[in-house]
Amino acid sequence: MAAFPYRGSIRADFPDNFRVVPAAEKAVICITVHEDIKTVVVRHVGYAGSDWMVSVQGRLT
Repeated sequence: MAAFPYRGSIRADFPDNFRVVPAAEKAVICITVHEDIKTVVVRHVGYAGSDWMVSVQGRLT
């Protein structure tokens, strides 16, 4: 993640430069990129149809 922090799709419906990166065939990694402190924060790792959007929304509020 640190080498390529801008991979994945930007999600405008979430705050803080939120991105979703597909991993393997059935997984998704949700991250935020903080340019000012050069940090990538992993917000959630979901697998096989888990409702990652609900989980992430709960963590961001």
